[in-house]
Amino acid sequence: MKHLLILLSILLLSSPLFGQSEEKPCYVSVEGSKEFNINLFSQISKSLISQYFKPVKNIPPGGISIDSCVYEITVTKEGDTTFVVFSGEDLNAYGDSKLYGSDGFQQSLLKSLYRSLRDKRKLICEDYGTLLEECGGVVVQDIPKQVEPKVVVKKVKIPKVEPKVVEEKVTIPKVEPVVVETPKVIPKKIAKKKVAIIKSNLKKLLDTKKCPNCDLSKVNLKGADLSRANLKNANLSGANLYGANLSNANLKKANLSGANLKKARMNQAKLNGANLSDTNLEGASLSMAIFIRAKLRNANLHRADLGMANLNSADLTDANLTEANLMFAKLNRAILIGANLTRAILDGAKMEGVIKFEEVTKKKIAKLKDTKICPNCDLSKVNLKGADLKGADLSKANLSKANLSKANLSGANLYAADLKNANLKGADLSYAYLKYANLRRADLSGADLYGADLNGADLSGADLNGARGF
Repeated sequence: MKHLLILLSILLLSSPLFGQSEEKPCYVSVEGSKEFNINLFSQISKSLISQYFKPVKNIPPGGISIDSCVYEITVTKEGDTTFVVFSGEDLNAYGDSKLYGSDGFQQSLLKSLYRSLRDKRKLICEDYGTLLEECGGVVVQDIPKQVEPKVVVKKVKIPKVEPKVVEEKVTIPKVEPVVVETPKVIPKKIAKKKVAIIKSNLKKLLDTKKCPNCDLSKVNLKGADLSRANLKNANLSGANLYGANLSNANLKKANLSGANLKKARMNQAKLNGANLSDTNLEGASLSMAIFIRAKLRNANLHRADLGMANLNSADLTDANLTEANLMFAKLNRAILIGANLTRAILDGAKMEGVIKFEEVTKKKIAKLKDTKICPNCDLSKVNLKGADLKGADLSKANLSKANLSKANLSGANLYAADLKNANLKGADLSYAYLKYANLRRADLSGADLYGADLNGADLSGADLNGARGF
């Protein structure tokens, strides 16, 4: 009897009984003729099914087991009508559309989901009411009419860049309290008031999912459900949003700089003009999200899913996009200066007019050599060896680590220029204006400094071996 009890205990501990079994992952399979873009349709299917029914994945190249959970979608075209047949566990339906291409597929798939998922009809209509007649929306069938609304949206968004200037002006008065005679008392009162406001805003957001223009800086919203939340112009800088659900959320012009959004779900989120600089978005789901004119400088997007995302005119300077999924993403006119795209998936991505570091630098060097005028320019690490820059205006320019060996800079204006670690070996700097210039650890060996103005210049660690006129 004792041995029998021991065996039963082992079986109970090792077996996945009483609801402890792990749910198998489900996959989506799209089949259709060669006239259809199956890769794009697979991405659309994965996004919509995951959003309204259950998480699904595309079938991996290595294949899946026979008993795997698979939702099969068959797309066909009869005359001017696209048909989608949907079959799988707890979900069997069909949809039809007279729209063209991917729009026709998307409408057909949405119709099939609408017909099968009665409890999700309200959500589907909220997001895609204009595409579904069942929701009372008017469906535009001819292609020219479909294009017009998109153009209107772009025109409306352009003026929204202007408020950025207003935000900067608002921060100016914050310096004034320092001048008050009792600075030690006022900051404490302000800090307490700010904490109280943030707590009140946090409660409002969690209760209503509406908090536009709110200060929510550094709040802890780890794993929070903020799907479809209105956070337009909100301040979420430094906030912890690890694993949070922000799908379909309105984050237009929001400040998310320095926030932790690792593994967050932000599918179809609206982030037009948002500030996501220095934000951690590692492994985040961002498919079909809108980042038009958003700032993503130095953002960590390692292994992020940006499939079909709109990143037109976004600033991705120094962003980490290693192993990121950018299939069918829009990157037209995006700034990718210093961005790391190692092993990133760019199949079907649109990258017209993309601005890269090399292109920008070449243009600046060409302008400098032609006009000899480039104040405040970023020319770090450029190669200007032996260049004729006599009398050039390079005031406050960034020339750190630049190669200026044997360059002619006689009479040049280098006021407050950053020449840290620059190679100025054998350069002609006679009568150059170097007041307040940063020459820390610069190589000035053999350089001609006769008559140069070095008043207030920082020469600590500089190599002045063989320099003349110093």
